[in-house]
Amino acid sequence: MPGKDSWQYLQTGRRLRQFKPKVDTDLVHRAVDSARGLAEHLGNRQLQVRKSFVRRAPNRARPPAAVLSSSRSEVTLKLELVLLWISAGTGKNPKYWKPTSRDRRILEDRSHADTPIVEDDEAGRALLLPTDPHVAQFPLRDYAKLLGLPDPKVAGAARIRRSLDELATRRLIWLDRTNGASPRTQLRREDGSDADYKLPGKKERATANSTASPKAEGNYFSLPATFFTNGWAATLTARGVSAFLALLVQSDFDPDRPAFISPSIREDWFGLWADSFLRGAGELAYYQIVRHHTAPVQREWSTSREHVRHAFVPQLDALTQDPTTLLASPRSSGLR
Repeated sequence: MPGKDSWQYLQTGRRLRQFKPKVDTDLVHRAVDSARGLAEHLGNRQLQVRKSFVRRAPNRARPPAAVLSSSRSEVTLKLELVLLWISAGTGKNPKYWKPTSRDRRILEDRSHADTPIVEDDEAGRALLLPTDPHVAQFPLRDYAKLLGLPDPKVAGAARIRRSLDELATRRLIWLDRTNGASPRTQLRREDGSDADYKLPGKKERATANSTASPKAEGNYFSLPATFFTNGWAATLTARGVSAFLALLVQSDFDPDRPAFISPSIREDWFGLWADSFLRGAGELAYYQIVRHHTAPVQREWSTSREHVRHAFVPQLDALTQDPTTLLASPRSSGLR
């Protein structure tokens, strides 16, 4: 049987095959420039993601991350992560806000409405203000640059528009097209539960009747800003991103051991099919942001090298590297 971190096995095993990256380094470098300027504005904050986005909660359907990774658009899952990163703030300070005539009409509508947001739940549309919590408003081309899409002004912007529409219909965001201007988006809870979004790492204040100290929601994980600022969001495929998120969640159960996701858990709780997950894991192994371990399947009849258990150790520190430098090194691996 192959030992730990065996690249030879990754290359020659019957159930495994080589991963061949298809990355335009110029687009990745442009994404890095865009992300670093944005990160400076955001204070280089981390991305906080609820585990229920990746691993379904009890009595819930397939988790949103798996649904988005199998979307017709390659960028939908990554765009949701971008919005979770940039929209974690609480809106602009009204002191420096100059309402437009449209904003004043929205304020007037809200004064007569039963809810603070005039919403269309079927299409995920709402009338949003820049001062609303967890709102973002950027040109479509900026999102396209951040995700390394070609032709960001036309084709790239069109892909972003379609992905925003999908996120809205799946009730992960509210979307306001603002009459042809750059669209405004507001986060909804990323587990698809229709609840209002709250930052999972923010401590909730104790109520007057409670003696407990304020606590933050603990059921989440964090990604460093380098996931965007070093171009990983532009480099990895949606399949690779979904596998990475699943491994981060699974490894949190036992950080001292390589993360193994059994087939039943992978499909039932993470909503990922074998081919998609193993191809994504092979991509991560290629870029060295997970370490690959193998062990025999614990059954007497499965003693051949074809029957092995694949486990992985996520390497968040590897996100500090430039992925384009890894493309130049002679390496090939991947999972099937």
